[in-house]
Amino acid sequence: MRVAESLLAAVCVLGGCAIQGPSGQASGRVDPYDTKGREISDRGISMTALLEASDQATMAIAERINSTFASHSTKVVIELGWIKNVTNTPSSDFEMLRRRVTGRLINSEAVRHVAKIMESPEAMDQQAGRFAQAAAPDRLDESTSSEGTATNRYSASDTYLLNGEFREALRGGASTYYLEMTLTNLQTREIVFAQPFDFKQVR
Repeated sequence: MRVAESLLAAVCVLGGCAIQGPSGQASGRVDPYDTKGREISDRGISMTALLEASDQATMAIAERINSTFASHSTKVVIELGWIKNVTNTPSSDFEMLRRRVTGRLINSEAVRHVAKIMESPEAMDQQAGRFAQAAAPDRLDESTSSEGTATNRYSASDTYLLNGEFREALRGGASTYYLEMTLTNLQTREIVFAQPFDFKQVR
């Protein structure tokens, strides 16, 4: 038996053949728009779908932003609003989707021409408390309030919230998703822009 194994090994060496185990799916870096392996049966929403949804939302906002804010004489302010997640997917996935939209809008000349996109006021207040020079106390001020350092706030009429709502309807082994990104005026509560994205995912 050992003689036969030796002969087989010699033939493989001379013939250039390779002895390998079962072929599996290659690991490492892949196209983020490709769905791979166990992703197909994962309980969460397809990452490919999230990327496509963020692409569509970014393009739609960039295309319509001038007409949407034509009534404003100055630049409008876009703040990050709420995320409403009624799915079995972690909310952090949808936060990533919105952050991807935000990053691309910031780098769009068409958007920056009419809008200023802001970071979270809570996060920036915290950073201002760390890095900004504190104002000298007013010794004539007898008030007892001790407000923390606050970064700039803007008129509610010029402020729009970039909100996201994400829903899932489950039927058997399939989920139908509805994803929606909106821009809503803070003062009037009017939704001036909505980008829907829906699809079905079978596991």
